[in-house]
Amino acid sequence: MSDERCPNCGGGAWSTLLVVRAHEIARCRACDLVRTLGAIEDAPTQYPVFDQSPGPAMWLLRQGTAQLLRERARLVGRLAPAGRLLDFGCGSGAFARLMARRGYDVVGIEPFSLGNPAVGERLRLLRVRLESVEQSIGSFDVITLWQVLEHVADPGALLVRLVRLVAPGGIVIVSVPNFASWQRRLFDDGWFHLDPPRHITHFEPHTLRAVLGRAGLDIVLERTFHLEYGPIGWLQSALNRLVPRPNFLYEFVKDRGALGDLPAGVKAVNLAASVAGAAALAAPSLAVELAAAWRRAGAVITFVARASA
Repeated sequence: MSDERCPNCGGGAWSTLLVVRAHEIARCRACDLVRTLGAIEDAPTQYPVFDQSPGPAMWLLRQGTAQLLRERARLVGRLAPAGRLLDFGCGSGAFARLMARRGYDVVGIEPFSLGNPAVGERLRLLRVRLESVEQSIGSFDVITLWQVLEHVADPGALLVRLVRLVAPGGIVIVSVPNFASWQRRLFDDGWFHLDPPRHITHFEPHTLRAVLGRAGLDIVLERTFHLEYGPIGWLQSALNRLVPRPNFLYEFVKDRGALGDLPAGVKAVNLAASVAGAAALAAPSLAVELAAAWRRAGAVITFVARASA
């Protein structure tokens, strides 16, 4: 058994839940937090710089999938119609760019995978670690962490640092996979959103509430449906049972260079099988995820929080 300490409570006793591709996923016996034991945060080889394919077909595909970011933008716009926004763990920078176009003053921070750093009037995309810029980037009306906190070795410590950057009355939006979801319970060690060792911390609603609370954040809104990541979890988890290359369709659409090692013939076979499976599974995936979210067991937890007074 691992001698790793829980970052949430300091406990050192774990109960093994799953072993996925030789990675042990275990629950802290003291506070219930679920972890991938021994995983290392921000290993550069796990987060390659986005290397997106050229050509009109892939460009059109990216434009289509980018529409899903509007779900994020609607939530932000409803809560904070204007102001300064920090998108922490901004990935390719697509959401940050969208919000800058909508009139927000945006900083996007991504230590590894950001492909195109940029500095403009309303947009700064920085390939840096937070500690190198937190004294100089100012305060923010909105801080977003979209599918980021699960990649962090000590989520509470990161949130404490980010809370210092929240302007008076500002909000923090955290969205992570839900380890207590129907998806995870059904697919178990084959669940798409497990993703060890990149996903270090696996949250359930009560453990995410506890981590946010310890960081001085009060939750003001909860959501368990996310169009961008909810139905795709059902779809890709099911496809992983049918298609030779795990997560092929997700990586093909994400287009970050992760499939570059596949021979053209193998890629064609995986693509054909994935497209055929997706056509059959897309509608049922959406329907069952809506039902799961209604039962508060959706694949994604999204919490909006404010700093405690």
